[in-house]
Amino acid sequence: MSNRIWITSIVCTVLSVAAAAQEFREKEMLPDEVMKQIVQRILRYQFKPRNKPILIPLAESSVKREWLPEIRNVGFTFVPDEQVPDHEKGVFLFEGPERDGDAYAIKVGWGDLDCFADGTWWKFRIVSGTVRLWPIGTWGRGCGSSGSEPMPVRGLELGRVSPNELTGYEFFSKGKLKEIRMGISTREDLIRIFSSDCSDGCDYDPNWTLWTEYLSDGLAWTTEIGDEKTEFFAKEPLVGRLGSVTLRPKKPFTFRRAAFPTRRFAHGKSMAIGDAWGINGFEGAVHTSYDIYADGYGLTYLLFDEETFNNLKNKPKNERKREKGELIEIEYSIPESLNNTVYRTRRVPK
Repeated sequence: MSNRIWITSIVCTVLSVAAAAQEFREKEMLPDEVMKQIVQRILRYQFKPRNKPILIPLAESSVKREWLPEIRNVGFTFVPDEQVPDHEKGVFLFEGPERDGDAYAIKVGWGDLDCFADGTWWKFRIVSGTVRLWPIGTWGRGCGSSGSEPMPVRGLELGRVSPNELTGYEFFSKGKLKEIRMGISTREDLIRIFSSDCSDGCDYDPNWTLWTEYLSDGLAWTTEIGDEKTEFFAKEPLVGRLGSVTLRPKKPFTFRRAAFPTRRFAHGKSMAIGDAWGINGFEGAVHTSYDIYADGYGLTYLLFDEETFNNLKNKPKNERKREKGELIEIEYSIPESLNNTVYRTRRVPK
């Protein structure tokens, strides 16, 4: 639902020891009995018997339950891939194995599936059905967010609420919108809460104004690539469903000290140009830049950055100047990664 312009230059860092220059082919499919040996030996190395119980979250797509070892007071729980981002410290991962010359390599450690992770790099060979396994160093990966677009969330389903609301601004997880869902809730659902569908704005509370947009049955947008033009329309069952919610503060809120974790939020820049017209024609323009922090669930924070140009002939008197880091709005929308779920397409000749 957003028309913002992203300045995109994705920054990704991969760090390792001893084998940084190695290039691996696609993930190898090895027999379960081999993988069971590898997983059990690595987990026993990583997690020693304990006096007090501990539960280790594992990425569900990494290993099979029958591969797990028994370790005193160490239990394992499987986390579905789409829920991995909900774990603040990540989950324990197995990445690979991949062919490395006459051997194989596998990476294990803590992190998420798409961006940040670090741990130990292991090599192994299979000799007469027996695995010879040894560690070769450490590894890490990360995705910087300066000027990057939000990372898609694996397995994301329509209506999933972002787990990344900043503390004190939990409008969906703890506030009046707790039962509202993007792409699922209707105008009637909003009316029951606010006595209005809020499409023209309504009071959320004394500090916030709420605006909504709904999926319509008309043309949503058009893309053009080369000689191909594609039109997008909301699928019939979703027409009239909630497409976005925007909250705007009624008084200044500074987010200058707000922490946006880079493993959850991408950081981009947005620019706006406002032209002024009067009875005598063009009267100047104002150029403004903004900081955008967005996650893969459709949650976006828009902050004022600076006024980069202003040649208005009739500047408003006593107008309050915004401060850097001042919150402009918070938007919840259906992320682009769900476009195939929400929209049908029609190709038309140019």
